[in-house]
Amino acid sequence: MLSSRSIPALVSLLVVMIVPAHAGEDPCDVRWSLSDELDAVAAAPNSHNVLFENDKIRVLEVVIAPGEKERPHSHRWPSVMLVDGVARIRYYNAEGKPVFETPKDRKPTTTVEPEHMGPEGLHAVENIDTVPFHAIRVEFKCPRIAASSMLEKRDAPTRLDAN
Repeated sequence: MLSSRSIPALVSLLVVMIVPAHAGEDPCDVRWSLSDELDAVAAAPNSHNVLFENDKIRVLEVVIAPGEKERPHSHRWPSVMLVDGVARIRYYNAEGKPVFETPKDRKPTTTVEPEHMGPEGLHAVENIDTVPFHAIRVEFKCPRIAASSMLEKRDAPTRLDAN
């Protein structure tokens, strides 16, 4: 299981590995065709709560109550999602058509596994379970700079001497 101290380092490593660097390009330039009104926080505020935000990252808490369906929204930045409140969901595409549903016979889990997600176009999620869906989503506004910053500012390991 991941400790709270290991999550930032793991997220940084994932970003460095998955976000390509292109010579001469601005690492913060994210081209996005959808309007700001469709951003998750603006379009689906009942399910997306900002826990932390600066010019490099945004940390969202995502909560969907049993039987609830989010309003259509998008995520313009790549992210890492940690789902710690697993529930059966139904995922809808931009046209409002269901394209995925968690199988009824899924095995329960208590393991939190980080999942890398690219920018996500217009979609909505419905909780079709009897328990709340809960996740933390770390969005990287400026992926390369966010990763290098986090690596540079890591706390130095501490050691207790028995002497």
